[in-house]
Amino acid sequence: MTIYVDEYFLLNVCLDFFVLALTGKLTKEKSAWSRLSLAALLGGIYAVCIFLPELQTLSSWWGKLICSLLMTAIAYPPKNRYTYLKCVACFYAVSFLTAGTTIALMYSFGQKIIQTWNGIALPVVDFRYMWLFLAIILVGIFSHLLYQNLSKDLQQGEWLVQLTVGLEEKEKTVTALIDTGNNLIEPLSTNPVVLVEDWCLWHLLPEEIVHALQANASADELFLAGATTALSSKMRLIPYQTIGQQGILLGFKPDWLVIEDDNHRIIHHEVIVALTKQRFSLQNHYQGLAQAKLL
Repeated sequence: MTIYVDEYFLLNVCLDFFVLALTGKLTKEKSAWSRLSLAALLGGIYAVCIFLPELQTLSSWWGKLICSLLMTAIAYPPKNRYTYLKCVACFYAVSFLTAGTTIALMYSFGQKIIQTWNGIALPVVDFRYMWLFLAIILVGIFSHLLYQNLSKDLQQGEWLVQLTVGLEEKEKTVTALIDTGNNLIEPLSTNPVVLVEDWCLWHLLPEEIVHALQANASADELFLAGATTALSSKMRLIPYQTIGQQGILLGFKPDWLVIEDDNHRIIHHEVIVALTKQRFSLQNHYQGLAQAKLL
């Protein structure tokens, strides 16, 4: 079988790009096209290099491992160990699924040639690009259906969205849980209230308020600390009551708040962001609580 280097290189780049893009889709990790392309180019170069006599050692298991780890890191820069390992595991899963589907198609529908080796009859199937492209289509469809079903299951349990809080040309994005039991409003305006862990928004707030938050000041003390700042006209005191507990939270009216998930992206201007010391997720999966009616 004759192998043309340019075709082989281009095929590996396209295949690696597909695997990396699907990895991001399944893990919900975002990446720029430039990063995906760069990682795919690395995979294509590696695939060509292993055929060079001087670089045969790269075809060993550790060479393949290092290349796959680098490709994943380039496409999806590690935020922490958990997200990186999740991307690596998904990258391998998609790769194995694509390769397995290709082999299954070849041996199920390809033209078999019987060859003998040491008296043993072996079926050999000629590789054709058609089988690989068909496998990519089938894996893409299967992964899309799997992703949709998993997303529905997750939303029934933990419905997570992205909140982007904008204030005076600054913004901060946090992950929030849609809490169907959260109907908290600001009493005067009746605007809905979004709860966010205070540390997430420190860089948006005046230093006076940040220092007071770090000193565990009460809501009244926080309000007084911000009374002389540019945020004073936007600050609100939010009374709340839960089972066996009641109190007051400091809130502010952002210039804008964007809430988005896979199906929605909505911009709000009439909403209040309340700061809380409470930590909502032990694994830091989300840092805020939002109301379902905001979507």
